Amino acid sequence: MSDRLFAIFDIGTTGTRSVIVDEEGREISKAYEEYPQKPKEVQVHEQLADTFWRTSVNTMQRAISGCKYGSDAIYGVIVTNTRDSITPIDKNGDPLAPTVTWVDSRSSAKSKEIADQIGPRKSVNKMMWFIENRPALFNKAHKWALLDAFINNRLCGTLVSSPADARFGPIDHETLKWSEELCESTGIPIDKLTDIADSGTTIGEISSEAAKATSLRKGTPVILGSGDQQCSALGMGVIKPGRVKATTGTGTFVITHLDEFFEDPYVMFCNPSAIPGKW
Repeated sequence: MSDRLFAIFDIGTTGTRSVIVDEEGREISKAYEEYPQKPKEVQVHEQLADTFWRTSVNTMQRAISGCKYGSDAIYGVIVTNTRDSITPIDKNGDPLAPTVTWVDSRSSAKSKEIADQIGPRKSVNKMMWFIENRPALFNKAHKWALLDAFINNRLCGTLVSSPADARFGPIDHETLKWSEELCESTGIPIDKLTDIADSGTTIGEISSEAAKATSLRKGTPVILGSGDQQCSALGMGVIKPGRVKATTGTGTFVITHLDEFFEDPYVMFCNPSAIPGKW
């Protein structure tokens, strides 16, 4: 076994898993906790944002408790998560309303009019729905944080998303930055969005508060992860053209690797890989 361990938060649609692994990816310990799914309306699917944090805290405490090497052996912390789930937060990072999950299919009248321009950027549709139907909440929010940014902020005080999650917002596929043109046409202020950085970037360190909550060591580096499907592709060796993997869970995905962006919105979505510069 490698001397260096890594702690992973894997936040899904129906539950959160925390896993401790070594540098070779060998599992040392893990814990899992489910949360209820109770949609009340057609097209609406929300989850209390603090549920994601609570289950992250609970499962990481248990995973570290089950790791005989303790938190001092953990050299990095990574978040991977279900993508396209977005939360309005205040300046303290606290949620102003439940997280609108990837299952939610709300869209505004305007988003339907410019559907070809938006393409598969589903978080754009959600934000435009709030602009049209709940403008006071939309404007009150300091940021509309994707799930990785929400959890990263709780861990180290940094509001940042990977391209894999940001891809569902008003992103420019060429630069992997927020598109000023798309923000203007959709009415989404660019300052309502969080930062974007490459997967693998060290974005901060575990804070005192996060250390106390999770049992992780204060000062442990937090490394920006990627989407759950991107990370599973990486873990299964889908890292060059011609390799394919299938995932069956809350959603079903067939995923391959591309060296360059290529997309047909009616046939195949093209998302940034966990490997920077790949798809």
